Amino acid sequence: MPSSDPAEASRELAMMAQDIERKAQQFQQLHDRMAALAITETSADRKVSVTVDGNGVPTDIRLAANARGADPAHLSDQIMACLRRAQATLRARVTDLVHGSVGDDEAGQILINQFADRFPDPEPEEPPVPPMERPTPTWTPPAPPEPAPGSAAPGRNDVFIPEEPTDEDLYYQRRSWLE
Repeated sequence: MPSSDPAEASRELAMMAQDIERKAQQFQQLHDRMAALAITETSADRKVSVTVDGNGVPTDIRLAANARGADPAHLSDQIMACLRRAQATLRARVTDLVHGSVGDDEAGQILINQFADRFPDPEPEEPPVPPMERPTPTWTPPAPPEPAPGSAAPGRNDVFIPEEPTDEDLYYQRRSWLE
């Protein structure tokens, strides 16, 4: 409750002004530290790395040379997983910075809650599902029936290979009848 003594009220106002100035400096330092944050996460196979800034916005996505020719869907999954991990790491770093800079201040807690809402913990990665294999048949298919004896014309399976081309073949080979 404000004091009725003008001198006491003046001292209280001066202390409030100093407290506000101190908090403003603390929040400015927090802002500067958050602006300087950059978090990079890399995939387990080192094909993908993603960097986010202090707001969680991706600023760099790098693909290693051995990512060329990889399955695009798999690369996309890796990029998104790295992005989510980087943002979750950012959330933890911001929480530490807020607690270290402004303590349990209400505005600091609001900032922490905003980062927690925007960047939840990433879902645990599931091991890759192996491709489905064809089951081996438990029965053997029946053998094709034997051809009936004498049903094919004699010499049907013989292959005719022409000998050297005749003069007539050479004359008409690639020629037009208009010549």
